[in-house]
Amino acid sequence: MNYHDLNFVTKRITRLGTQTIDNQSVQENSNRLILLHGFTQQMNSFDHLLEEMQRQISTEYPYYALDAITVDLPGHGKSKDVELSPKELADQIANLGPAHILGYSLGGRSALYCAILHPEQVNSLILISTTAGIEDPSEAMNRKEQDSRLANEISELGDGRLEEFLEKWLSGTLFANIKSKEDEIELRKSNSAKGLAYSLMNHGQASFEPLWGRLIQINAPTLILTGGADEKYCAIGKRLNEQIEQSSHIIFQDLGHALHIESPLEITRAVLNFITVQQSKH
Repeated sequence: MNYHDLNFVTKRITRLGTQTIDNQSVQENSNRLILLHGFTQQMNSFDHLLEEMQRQISTEYPYYALDAITVDLPGHGKSKDVELSPKELADQIANLGPAHILGYSLGGRSALYCAILHPEQVNSLILISTTAGIEDPSEAMNRKEQDSRLANEISELGDGRLEEFLEKWLSGTLFANIKSKEDEIELRKSNSAKGLAYSLMNHGQASFEPLWGRLIQINAPTLILTGGADEKYCAIGKRLNEQIEQSSHIIFQDLGHALHIESPLEITRAVLNFITVQQSKH
């Protein structure tokens, strides 16, 4: 695997445990799962999910080995100074494949774009609370203005007061079902104000090319996951399901927007069932 700008870590998960391995030693034919986080998160946002994956692999898939590749997206974590266009980001994600790609929210849009631009590198897609973008020009302009104001607010607060922004961000209705906001703030506070402002203005929904008209190009089997308490994204998930040919949509009635944080057990069960079935077809 070639070195590139994004910070990423590979963990090999087997029934015996989880081991961080040298990215260069990942075998071409390994079972790879690339995980792409949401806005204000970092690669560590998937730690609970990977822990649950190891537990379920050890009990339900004892002969299965998975190379899980977690990525810090531009403006986040150790990629806080990385600046890439959405296309450049999709290109770099593709370089980590071929793989199954799991994306949440912000990361889900990048996963979609990667599947459109590099279908040969995407074995399957798992989209958690993901949209294909904003089609209406006036709605996109309003969102752009909102994101600009939010980016300015983050920049004015700076790194020293970033926790204030994170508290405000996580108090929104999208994250009402997250039980421990303090834990989430702890996981996110090492981000930089400059990086998050950059992400909003360059990878936010309004800055991202709407992909609805290109979903027909996706030929990877796709699993769409949404929470029943998140009505907006349930409707978006239904539309994705209608437009992506080989797709299925699961709604978890008691969950909200951040499914993998709210219930790692349920989401891991759905993801492992999906990717092991896809793997058996190859």
